[in-house]
Amino acid sequence: MATQPSHSKPPYLNVTAISAKNGASTIECWRLAAPFRASSEAGVSGASLAQLGKAGNTSYTLIPPKFDGGLHNAPTIQYVAFLSGTAIVSVPNHPPVTIRGGKEGLIIAADTAAIFMTRRDILTFFHEPFGDAFYFGPEKISPAHLRWPGDRIEKSGRGHYTYDHVLQSIGSAAHVRNLASTLPDAHGTQTLTPQNQDPTKRVFVKDMSYHIILPIHSPNARPLSLQAQNLSNKSPNPTLLPTEIIESCKFVFLIRNPSAAIPSLYRCFIPPLSAQTGDTMLDPTELGYRELRILFDYLRDKNGVVPLLIDADDLLTDPEAILRPLCDDLKIPYSSSMLEWPAPEDHAFALSLFEKFAGYHEDALNSKGFIPKGNGKKHAEPQSKEELNDIWKSKYGSEGMRIIRGAVDASRDDYEYLKSFRMRFT
Repeated sequence: MATQPSHSKPPYLNVTAISAKNGASTIECWRLAAPFRASSEAGVSGASLAQLGKAGNTSYTLIPPKFDGGLHNAPTIQYVAFLSGTAIVSVPNHPPVTIRGGKEGLIIAADTAAIFMTRRDILTFFHEPFGDAFYFGPEKISPAHLRWPGDRIEKSGRGHYTYDHVLQSIGSAAHVRNLASTLPDAHGTQTLTPQNQDPTKRVFVKDMSYHIILPIHSPNARPLSLQAQNLSNKSPNPTLLPTEIIESCKFVFLIRNPSAAIPSLYRCFIPPLSAQTGDTMLDPTELGYRELRILFDYLRDKNGVVPLLIDADDLLTDPEAILRPLCDDLKIPYSSSMLEWPAPEDHAFALSLFEKFAGYHEDALNSKGFIPKGNGKKHAEPQSKEELNDIWKSKYGSEGMRIIRGAVDASRDDYEYLKSFRMRFT
């Protein structure tokens, strides 16, 4: 079903969705999060427009009469628009649904193989929420928007997200502090809603250190929305966030060798991924190692305890050996389900979290679980600087190699320092 916009209430697009629940495909009716708006694009200015997100690998298929597509999962989350004719869609244990081509012929297929964040039964998730304020909101600190297409912030739906707006949402979900009562949201119904919000669950926030610790490019930036509150930022707190908030959180740090992390990140700024990310420049001041070290040292000095820190190489070498003690420390029941994510609903959930930064999580979205490195053996001998330069030059050209090498060298000291505090496994 695809409904037309209504003028009596905020207009949204409803579509038939092939989704998944408890490991099985289901047929549901979904409402797109972004409402219709008046288009300002040439040729359709003034018409109602609903953003469907970024799309790639578009194809046009002629389906013959009485064609049987067979039982299958969607190869990837995708829109399917039937332009004419009639399609019968069926999934096990559900009555078939008739899709008529034309204005009501749009569906979304999301019953894919899955990924990540499997403990939705006990945790509420926020994925890089401070990135919304850092990149998109009126207090945005990153200069990335100067390189983006002019309408990207508007299309994101996050143009009004301040740092306080993010804190209100997290605080509300965590029931730690009623931040919403101190500074009401002036934007009414447009609020940041965590996935599967449940006040009985603990809150898990995955974010980047440079979203809350000022990067080199903006040493004097200050979020005005937080200055309006009676929440102190006691010295020597190096973050943008009130000290009371920092003290209410349990921090776990994840680091990755810059020789692996930075080439992977560089791919996001060159074709084909740059078409999804909308950016073509790796900013060496937004790599995060410097800011991660600043936050780590602040917490270590303040609490007299070394914060939990995981090296990605250790995690991939023996995931269970890292995750079991981590769960024990966090008082989260360990489950072997955390090592793999084959269920369609896991993939759909992750995609919903990653959508705002499209193109940056493709490897994760295409995975089904941890793939141990070296069959559980300790780290392999590192390649020499010359060997790595040759590899990067062959993949990304001389200029790409130069950019990657500069960023890796700039991050090396901070990474090696942090690595000395990592969780050990035997």
